[in-house]
Amino acid sequence: MYSAGFNHYYDFALGNELFGKKEEMKVLDMKMSVGKKEIIQREEWKRSAIIKVQTLKAAKYMCEIDARHKTFISKVTNENYMEGHHIIPMNMQDSFDVSLDVYANVVCLCPICHRFLHYGIDEEKKKVLNQLYEMRKDRLDVCGIRICKSDFVNMGI
Repeated sequence: MYSAGFNHYYDFALGNELFGKKEEMKVLDMKMSVGKKEIIQREEWKRSAIIKVQTLKAAKYMCEIDARHKTFISKVTNENYMEGHHIIPMNMQDSFDVSLDVYANVVCLCPICHRFLHYGIDEEKKKVLNQLYEMRKDRLDVCGIRICKSDFVNMGI
């Protein structure tokens, strides 16, 4: 009895009942009270802004997965907007005795490829991760980051 109500609410919360119903969604427009402000703390490894900026410049603000990817002109750089991405995620730092925040581990990506590597389907990401591994394995090794391809791919999924 309760599970049917819960399942219905769960589908609603996920937006399943609203898929493709942009106009019908207007019925949900209403004033709402301001939510409570919270202090949110999290621990993460420090990243060097200099390494990111220099990596983007060295790549000429072109996506290292596909240089044909164009975005928009950034008002900060006056170049194609790109983002720096650690190909071995910084949250894996505890698995290494040398820093992952090194030039060899940062690539220049368009925002679509960057989001793809964070949120894409694992099977589709494997091809790109294999490509990135081949591009950077020798440089990573010079930095003391020794990792086999399968571990590299698994860390990126």
